[in-house]
Amino acid sequence: MNTVLRARKSAVILMTSAALVLAGCGSSSDSDKVSVDGEEQDQAPVEFQAETDFAGLTSLDSGIEFTATEASESNALLAPGLDLQITEVAQSPHIPADVFEEVSGDSPGLNDDEEPITEVHAADGHVFYLAKFNSSDPGWEVGGDDPDTSVTLHSANDEIDSVFSTRDGTAQQGTIVISLPEESSPDAASLRSETADKKQSLSIITGERLSSDIDYIYEATDKSVELVSADSINESFPAWAGGDDYVEGEVVGAEFANFLQPKGGGQGWAGAGKHYVVVDLEWRKVSSTSFDESTIYVELENGDTIYPARNVNSLSSNPIAFEIPIETEEFQVVLETDIKVGGGANAPRHQWDPLVAEFTVTEGSTS
Repeated sequence: MNTVLRARKSAVILMTSAALVLAGCGSSSDSDKVSVDGEEQDQAPVEFQAETDFAGLTSLDSGIEFTATEASESNALLAPGLDLQITEVAQSPHIPADVFEEVSGDSPGLNDDEEPITEVHAADGHVFYLAKFNSSDPGWEVGGDDPDTSVTLHSANDEIDSVFSTRDGTAQQGTIVISLPEESSPDAASLRSETADKKQSLSIITGERLSSDIDYIYEATDKSVELVSADSINESFPAWAGGDDYVEGEVVGAEFANFLQPKGGGQGWAGAGKHYVVVDLEWRKVSSTSFDESTIYVELENGDTIYPARNVNSLSSNPIAFEIPIETEEFQVVLETDIKVGGGANAPRHQWDPLVAEFTVTEGSTS
């Protein structure tokens, strides 16, 4: 990182209301300034300035006063393995020399008195913006390993630095420091995440979410699904080699999800305006000489039928997911049993009345 050493010296003309003539004017020294009450105060000279493109991460205490941001979903980026928030923000005309050196890799050196420079000022017309962030695992069940999420620092639309990747761990924290023009807009600098080709961003300046390719997922972050009632089955049927075989089971619950791992047969992110409902079954696998060809589907309140969002090899291989509209308020999971005993086109089949589980969608967590 290049730096510029600039010595600033200026004369400050003092005028009083009692003598508005040139002869009545005086000048202050380089280290003096006038306060609002007219008294002179010492001001240290600017000994070292950062370049306008100064930016990076620091683990050091800057000694600068921060302001906490509001902990809300509008100030978060969510994805599998990612719950990223900017928790505190600040701005300052200067930073300690050790923070500058950690970020840039360069020392500001010595001043004119051969003493170590202890404070680095922002470039003319700039200030330092600082943001503390942390990220944790939201605990999404995605039906496989979480996809990798990368987080990068941007100045406007230019990528400045890599901040972290969830493949290196989901517990992350740090402090961003970046030089920007005074009174910069919220989108002047941002943290941006990318998960399975979907991008999102947080403002370094305010901590607010600026954009999201999947903004619809935040419409349902406070929704949960509740099981109202569920039919069950416990029936026997003649086995292929004699004796009895059994089919038994029921729907025992469900939960919402926004992402299903493609490696597990899912489709990644749910489509726009939708989310997944992942249904949990307790289902007994029939014997190896019987074939469970039962089917399962969701029926919405408007009568639409939704089939599983990924392949279902057997009902005992749960969970089973369905992609439903976010505005859904209630739905049924319907299971139609169909057991084939033995092979061949004429093998006997056994079917029973459909099993119905009724669900309602509620605001807030049911836990």
